[in-house]
Amino acid sequence: MGAGKTTVGRELALRLGCSFIDLDTEIEAKSGRSIGDIFATDGEDAFRTLERNTLEEILRTSDPFVLSLGGGTLQTSASRDLIEARKVHSFYLEAPIEELWRRCSLSPTRETTRERPLLAMGETAFRDRFSQRERNYRNARATIGTMGKSLDQVVTDCIAALRVI
Repeated sequence: MGAGKTTVGRELALRLGCSFIDLDTEIEAKSGRSIGDIFATDGEDAFRTLERNTLEEILRTSDPFVLSLGGGTLQTSASRDLIEARKVHSFYLEAPIEELWRRCSLSPTRETTRERPLLAMGETAFRDRFSQRERNYRNARATIGTMGKSLDQVVTDCIAALRVI
């Protein structure tokens, strides 16, 4: 969360001439509910099941696309297995945890904590969750540093990484 997955993904898809899909947006469209509402009403386990099922549907598509995963998608082995089986070219958009927290908690253009359930838990929980997730992020095929880079630079780095994958 806060790494720029959606922003970078949209621009990458535009430059590659393919569609962009945001997993969280697809989940909300499929369920008719916000991510925050699903977490609050049904809990994280129910959300992860819906997430995995939606991911599976998306990955069945044969047209090229750029997909932005949710921050916790790779925490479930079933979702990781779907990504690995499809041999997806995955990127870890890397930024220090302090920067991720700043981007998520201080920017007035960001979604509210209702739409980002992890923010409602506070900075300590945010940091703890990131620490738990980071090892899965590092299993991506390429790590793209984002600090001090423009959107154009990050997207260019993604395209360059695709050429060597």
